[in-house]
Amino acid sequence: MKYLLDTDHISILQWRTGPAFTTLTVRMAPHPRTDLAFSIMSLHEQTRGCHAYLQRARTAREVVHGGDVPNELIHDLDSPSICKTIDE
Repeated sequence: MKYLLDTDHISILQWRTGPAFTTLTVRMAPHPRTDLAFSIMSLHEQTRGCHAYLQRARTAREVVHGGDVPNELIHDLDSPSICKTIDE
């Protein structure tokens, strides 16, 4: 692992649009996926965000969308590895 991406990077990649997404994907493109990682803390922060979204859900549509978010998170975090310790 050469590059540790943080929670903001995850959010930008999840939106899949906008100038920050374009900049980030262009900068990531020349690097193999094995050189990219997310910290376990970023996973924790994203999971808490999913939970908070579900807690605020007031309609059936919001609940269904909130239920899809963890699946999207797993998919989004599947490509780069998750760095569990500072030694990785």
